[in-house]
Amino acid sequence: MSKIVADYENNSKNTDTQTQFDSNVIDELIDDWKTFIQYWIESPIPIHIIRYEDLVSEPDKVLKNLLLFMLGVESIDSSIIEAKLMETLLVKVSSVYLATGFELEKHTKSLFSNKST
Repeated sequence: MSKIVADYENNSKNTDTQTQFDSNVIDELIDDWKTFIQYWIESPIPIHIIRYEDLVSEPDKVLKNLLLFMLGVESIDSSIIEAKLMETLLVKVSSVYLATGFELEKHTKSLFSNKST
């Protein structure tokens, strides 16, 4: 891995825009990433994978599923936990969307629906 970092640092200092990583370096990076992911997939430790894209597009669903995983339960429907989750999401998501000019109404239907996960 240190060879990859050294190669990156050397290439990033080069001002020639045609300079690219050696294909071996790219292959090493991909192999390292595969090894890292495979380790966690095969680990006896329970894991819950969250994709950034899903967290951004459906924060209520992703966080609800995370809570189900962490609590080891099948449902939090109609519970205080679900109510607090939705309350927190509404406050946090609203403030972020207001700051960015995002059209909140178009993207919050799932926050208040009773869809199952």
